[in-house]
Amino acid sequence: MQSGLEKLRQHTISVFRNEPVPAGAFYGLIEHLSKSNAQTLGLVERCENMDRAGSWDYEDLLSSDPVHIKLLLIPKGSKIPIHDHPKMHVLLKVIWGKMHIQAWDWAREYPFSGLARQSVDTIMDGSSQPSMIFPEKNNIHTMSAVEDCAFLDICSPFYDESQGRSCTYYKQESRQKLGNEWLIRLKKS
Repeated sequence: MQSGLEKLRQHTISVFRNEPVPAGAFYGLIEHLSKSNAQTLGLVERCENMDRAGSWDYEDLLSSDPVHIKLLLIPKGSKIPIHDHPKMHVLLKVIWGKMHIQAWDWAREYPFSGLARQSVDTIMDGSSQPSMIFPEKNNIHTMSAVEDCAFLDICSPFYDESQGRSCTYYKQESRQKLGNEWLIRLKKS
């Protein structure tokens, strides 16, 4: 009998096997993922025994073309710095604990300014629906552990510097009010 994790791997591979990904297959994966948690995936022991000495840790659960699944673990009080997923689509699903996620989109009307507007600011836990990250939406983000937490990142395609998909880390430099909204200025770190 297949484990919950193996079923997720097989489902993910079958969805991303075709290019472009059929919308129905993609939404079927979201539905499958929304029912997943550490227990159904057989990852409770891994989550309970996460390394709490560092700020965060990860484990590859699937590495194939054109999709990767990573398990990321963040001890309470730690965070993954602001970063991006260029030219990538990502499904993010909390499977253990609670985390605060913030995401931004570049303010395209101010090109080359480093200005971004916040698109997400929420607490997620195992009951939350998967978060979707697109090349132009929610792509710049950070996650902070409210409790010890773990989440899955399903990325397609994966980082590849030769294809212009390098991860860039940012730090928040300042806030600026333009018109009636506050934007933040992000600088590569």
